[in-house]
Amino acid sequence: MEQLGKINGRKIWYATANDNGLTEFKKPIVAMLHSDDKDINVITVLTVVHKLITHNCRYICSSGSAAYKLERYADDVIVEIVPPEEWHKDPPYKFWSPTIVKPDFDTCLFYSIFSASRDDAKNIVMNDVVVVDFDGTKQLDAEKFVNHLSDRHFVSMFRKNLYHKTISHNVQSM
Repeated sequence: MEQLGKINGRKIWYATANDNGLTEFKKPIVAMLHSDDKDINVITVLTVVHKLITHNCRYICSSGSAAYKLERYADDVIVEIVPPEEWHKDPPYKFWSPTIVKPDFDTCLFYSIFSASRDDAKNIVMNDVVVVDFDGTKQLDAEKFVNHLSDRHFVSMFRKNLYHKTISHNVQSM
């Protein structure tokens, strides 16, 4: 596992699916899962998500062509290992692992760092973000994007573009 940088006090990590570092997190984290392999190995995904959830992962965002499969498998693991009585427990929540899909890699990473990393209403603040690349092909993209995030102008323009994409998508859906 390799640290790509630090944004807003959060360390951003890059790992592959077979990285032993996925079990080393001591504080709540956000995991961003990525794969473009629509035939991704189910057992590998289930194993990785189990490791993450049992080692302080509290939110999962999925990207790539296989994003919806990754999310479905993550949901299966969460339902399997989180005790039913924990789902509606009062704050601070011991288990809180929703999932979301943002198929575009950059959008998913941006969301993982800036939106999913904090949930003050739920009394949870995720400290680090780990990109788990099941294909092993996105390290350079992740490094480049994290480096760009240190530029405030880039962040402002990216947010503006996301906002406009969301608005136009919502208008088209009506």
